[in-house]
Amino acid sequence: MSNPNRPEFAPNAACRLKDVMRLTGLSRSTIYGRLKKTSSQYDPTFPKPFPLYGGTQLRGAKGWRLHDIDAWLNAQSAKQ
Repeated sequence: MSNPNRPEFAPNAACRLKDVMRLTGLSRSTIYGRLKKTSSQYDPTFPKPFPLYGGTQLRGAKGWRLHDIDAWLNAQSAKQ
């Protein structure tokens, strides 16, 4: 049975920001806070995005690997 709140992806699929927000329950600003080293919300274990359209700079479209998001969520639930 599939979860209606979870989009269907291949295991190694690239998720966009909206999908990461839906999967984690975090807002856009919280996600970027988890990624920014100078933020009080910084989390070095939060999955890093990668550019979807080549290049090394994270300008433009970004993606997160679904398996990285799943692993992070599992680690968070294991802490509780």
